[in-house]
Amino acid sequence: MNGKTIELKDSQGNAYQTYLSMPRGGRGPGIVVGLDIHGLRPLYHEIADLFAEQGYLVAVPDYFWDVKRGEDGSFRTTLKFPTCIEVTKSTMSALKSMAEC
Repeated sequence: MNGKTIELKDSQGNAYQTYLSMPRGGRGPGIVVGLDIHGLRPLYHEIADLFAEQGYLVAVPDYFWDVKRGEDGSFRTTLKFPTCIEVTKSTMSALKSMAEC
């Protein structure tokens, strides 16, 4: 894997984990990859690393940080849509401010 897990904060100061994969060449356009209802898993690390190999700075934020999985093992019934939006916006802002982007 090319990336690493970092901690970012939303506009309210809540910390959340984000997988960050650096672009080949050290600098490139930023991409935020969204998750499905099963949350952050190794598959998303692989997707991010594939984009990074093509020259993109890729972030995969865990926007389910504040909920527990539902009875079916997914976040289908527990996700908080406003949190998903806030984390995505905060991640986009963080990427823009990185020297690699």
